[in-house]
Amino acid sequence: YVHAQMGSGRANRYHQTQVMASLMGVELVEEDLIISPMLLPLGRKILISLEAFPNHYPAELWLQVVSGLRAGGHSEITLLATPFQEKLAHVLATRDPLLKVVIGNFTLDCLQAHFAESSLLISAPGQGVALASLVGLRVLMMTGDLSMLWEMGPWSPGSRIISAPSFSEINPESISNEVVSMVLGGAPVGPCWIKGEV
Repeated sequence: YVHAQMGSGRANRYHQTQVMASLMGVELVEEDLIISPMLLPLGRKILISLEAFPNHYPAELWLQVVSGLRAGGHSEITLLATPFQEKLAHVLATRDPLLKVVIGNFTLDCLQAHFAESSLLISAPGQGVALASLVGLRVLMMTGDLSMLWEMGPWSPGSRIISAPSFSEINPESISNEVVSMVLGGAPVGPCWIKGEV
């Protein structure tokens, strides 16, 4: 997990991974430094993780994203929120009763169970993106900060990154349109970053 979070291909990233392993009393071998996704079978639902989002993407914009996803044929949408986003999650659940909302502090097993049921994760940079990369789940990552793009961005095949100077400037329609395109295996519909291509 630490290696996935730090990224790969740079000596200092390997060093940090080795430091963490040493602190945990684990001796690493060469194979431990190779990220090999477990490749869970793709599920049907779209997963939105609020965990890594600052409170700069308001309920109205999220409702437009969800509406666009439904218009694109995605009826199974699950929202993951920590207790810090509980108020926003309740507002969204009240405004859209079909939206499944799960609030809690998520363990690795819990996240993996949600990933196994999903075809795609919408998230800001954070642990969800790193863990999705480990299991091969596609990610549409939203970010307002490109300075850590290559360190914190998704590594799973088919993932994309959309950005703006601030989260609230990311158009909800561009999010839903990109998700629909990704699920169908289509080309990007708007400006985005794809690791390995730019």
